[in-house]
Amino acid sequence: MDTLQMVIGTIVVLVGVWIGGQVAKKSGFIYPWDFVTLSIVILSVIYTTLYVAGELTVIDPIWLIPFYLGYVVGYSLIGLSSYMMVNYQSYRHKRVITEPWVVWPKGEDYVLIEQSNRALWNRWVHKVHHNLTTNEPLEADWTGTHKQPAFPTFNNRVIYLDYVSQPEYRIVKKGKLREIREYSTSVLVARASYESKAVLGEEEGFVLYLQRHVFELERTIHRMELEQGLKVMEMAMNMDLMADRTSPANRAYALMELKAEFKKKSENVVQTEADLIQKEEQVQKKEDEKLEVINAVTTGNNTAEA
Repeated sequence: MDTLQMVIGTIVVLVGVWIGGQVAKKSGFIYPWDFVTLSIVILSVIYTTLYVAGELTVIDPIWLIPFYLGYVVGYSLIGLSSYMMVNYQSYRHKRVITEPWVVWPKGEDYVLIEQSNRALWNRWVHKVHHNLTTNEPLEADWTGTHKQPAFPTFNNRVIYLDYVSQPEYRIVKKGKLREIREYSTSVLVARASYESKAVLGEEEGFVLYLQRHVFELERTIHRMELEQGLKVMEMAMNMDLMADRTSPANRAYALMELKAEFKKKSENVVQTEADLIQKEEQVQKKEDEKLEVINAVTTGNNTAEA
């Protein structure tokens, strides 16, 4: 191997390191099975096949060896996403689950980087993430020890979770082939994950704090139950009143009252008309009396003149 080949090999290795590091940083994958890496491998296999078949003779596929060496180094050392081992329990399936999570901060919450090419495509193309909400900061402050027969002991930083909800989603976009979903998951960090057993067992102040916290929670629950009970009682009373008002007996009684009120108003109208007629007759009678007086006076005057 001459000097030129060594220089070219070094350059190829550095290019592989840079590309592998960038792909690992952008994808957030722990292992190189993202679709960018898979595409590079598939293209390399196709090119090597064509080169062996004599279809392409531009570059010797031997240079892919230093490229992949640099790619693996850059992917696994330089661009490797930091992950944490998460431990939680599935009571329904009676399982204790310990798995690696890659989380990126997003404001006060986090984004869970799923290790699947579909999720990677959604993040890069559709800008859709898997949102992760927590009650406490996610800090792997415990050390987990894992031992299997015939294998060495593995130690990892672990965070313990009391609860992991089922992922909920909302449809962001509907395509012809599939719909784009944005997922959200809520987790509760275990109290023991950020308080040591020594603090839990020996520090009196912390025990008192827990007792006060439990008392406040119980009081809040009691107040909510009481308020809810009063609201339910008021709702039940309103429903009973509405039921009473709409019962057949009450509807018949209301109809009778309405009929009696209408009859009373009709009688009042008739009485008013009778009073008006009587007043008109009285006025007419007075006018007739005045007319008779006038006629009598006029007749007397005519007789006197004669």
